[in-house]
Amino acid sequence: MVKTATQQRKTMEKEKKMIVLKSSDDESFEVDEAVVLQSQLLSHVVEDCNGPEHKIENVTGKILAKVIEYCENHVAAVVDGGANSSSSSSSGDAIKKWDDKFIMQMDLSTGVTDVIAKCKDHEEIRATLGIVSDYTAEEEAEVLKENDDALKKWDDKFITQMDLSTVYDLLMAANYLNIKGLFDLACQRVADVIAACKDHKEIRAMFGLVNDFTAEEEAEVLKENEWAFD
Repeated sequence: MVKTATQQRKTMEKEKKMIVLKSSDDESFEVDEAVVLQSQLLSHVVEDCNGPEHKIENVTGKILAKVIEYCENHVAAVVDGGANSSSSSSSGDAIKKWDDKFIMQMDLSTGVTDVIAKCKDHEEIRATLGIVSDYTAEEEAEVLKENDDALKKWDDKFITQMDLSTVYDLLMAANYLNIKGLFDLACQRVADVIAACKDHKEIRAMFGLVNDFTAEEEAEVLKENEWAFD
């Protein structure tokens, strides 16, 4: 009896390896290993974790929840080389069609999910599992572009709805956990805020920076760097 795509997905979900991450303030989160693998710092946990959970000393529960939310939404981007997954509400019919063809051609024997998790993109998955793509190069490029755009929109909404204090904490957590995409996203948010300020006074006010220059010292610095304010 041939399983439906839905039944096959449920089988794969049962085979997922789950890892518990505990924040510095002892809040626990159970996450899929694919989520953990997006952090270079935590990637060793998948192979070396002997206990039921892993403590992250430098990240609070509030920020770890944001990190996990980002990583869960980007798991498919790691697998598909930039494309979002069909489980996301923003995914269209095209990617769902690709998912169905992709999953129906697989032998869902024990260990196949581990093989998929180790592949760097959809092309390596096809090569490893012997899957032939019936998309033209143009069709596949269009599907990937549509979902890449959707992922970028999600990123923008995710980061812009946070206050700057949270963005800063998220930036520090991404740096500590070595999650490059999240680190770049947070840095870009800070850069955009700075670029939107009309002068150094507004930047100080925005970030709560205390001016330790005297009036004379500040005037001298501004004079030396007049070119930057033209």
